[in-house]
Amino acid sequence: MPPHTSSAVFGTAIARGLDYRETFQVFRPGFDLTEERERRTAAGQPESFTEEDRASWVKSGSVLAFQVLGGPP
Repeated sequence: MPPHTSSAVFGTAIARGLDYRETFQVFRPGFDLTEERERRTAAGQPESFTEEDRASWVKSGSVLAFQVLGGPP
């Protein structure tokens, strides 16, 4: 699959007002996100995101946006 195909399909789904989970149906018809999350949890690999998962440029960009727009540091 070309590098940006999944993000293009995701963007198209959002632009059309569809649920973001429709993206998975394009690549794997019948895919059930809830079921897959439950499988991962049962296998000891639950879905989680922490501060360390964000790229450094995202962190600095967020801080800059708050400085420009005002808000939490």
